[in-house]
Amino acid sequence: MWLRFRTAQLGSVFAREPLTLPMVKIHDRDGNDFVAGLDKMYKLVACRLEKPEQIFGQDPVAAVRPILTATGGYPRDVLRILRNLLQNEEQFPVSAARIERAIKNVRQTYHDIILRTDAELLNEIARTHRIPTADRDRLRQFGQLFARYLILAYRNGDEWFDLHPMVRGAPALMDQFGDAAP
Repeated sequence: MWLRFRTAQLGSVFAREPLTLPMVKIHDRDGNDFVAGLDKMYKLVACRLEKPEQIFGQDPVAAVRPILTATGGYPRDVLRILRNLLQNEEQFPVSAARIERAIKNVRQTYHDIILRTDAELLNEIARTHRIPTADRDRLRQFGQLFARYLILAYRNGDEWFDLHPMVRGAPALMDQFGDAAP
């Protein structure tokens, strides 16, 4: 996906415009839940497990919900957390505390790659939901953050961008913006 931000002529090189696959829309630009997207993401999980209730208890939909919201509709992260739970847990159904720990472990991997120099641009994306067009350097930085999935793309009519939910509250953002951090 990030190649799209490197050159406008990419479509002419391959005789078609690049296909950009957005994340599953699980929230709107204002952060309100998008139930249809959350349902689809749960179906993805349910398709991977023969009996989700054996892994997540009597209400697997509610148990999986924190994983879905934490991943921002990024299927690879949902499956990553699910795999970690299945590989590392010894007792099922998995407790809410164990689910939160699995989310926290993945969140830490995102926090570890955020530089303080990224904080201003990440804050701008969180506020505007748009590609920065002020200058080439900011666009290049955007492409790098996008390539590392710190920024996710969504579509609901128009394309828009947001921070990966696991990026919010990162130490680099808190250091620069304090309580106003995205």
